[in-house]
Amino acid sequence: MVQPCLPNTQIMTNIQINMLQLAAKI
Repeated sequence: MVQPCLPNTQIMTNIQINMLQLAAKI
């Protein structure tokens, strides 16, 4: 769960990491 106190940038970086992981799987 993402804590509400975290900034939006943290969420954006999380999405970028997810995309990188997906790209690595391909």
